[in-house]
Amino acid sequence: MLTALLVLVALVAGLVLGAWLATRRAHAGSAALRDAFTAVSTQALRENNEAFLALAGERLATQEQGAQAAHAHRDQAVAALLAPVQESLRRVDEQLGAIESSRQRAYGGLLEQVEGMRRAQADLRKETAQLVTALRAPQTRGRWGELQ
Repeated sequence: MLTALLVLVALVAGLVLGAWLATRRAHAGSAALRDAFTAVSTQALRENNEAFLALAGERLATQEQGAQAAHAHRDQAVAALLAPVQESLRRVDEQLGAIESSRQRAYGGLLEQVEGMRRAQADLRKETAQLVTALRAPQTRGRWGELQ
């Protein structure tokens, strides 16, 4: 703010001096006065430009720092909002792992039962085939009939 005030004062001083020099030049009409006015106004303009650029650089740096701080604050706020979601996802992942483990055990048990049934069916088929073969023989058929 102080720098802006100094820039404004320098600009007003340059204008007043320029106006005064212009008035003097109009009265005096000398080339030296015109050269002096040109030199003074050029110097004032140069100083004003430098002061303006310095002030703009300071303001830009301040704005950038503020933006970085705001960005860091937003990052923290988002992390705080996402923490419960991350915890929920972790619990869901654990539950899914437990369910998958249970499913694999159950599937293994079913496979064992199906294999047992397949063996029992194969044994039954074998025994039935032997019984059919035995009953086709006339002697065996007769003895079986007598027992019945």
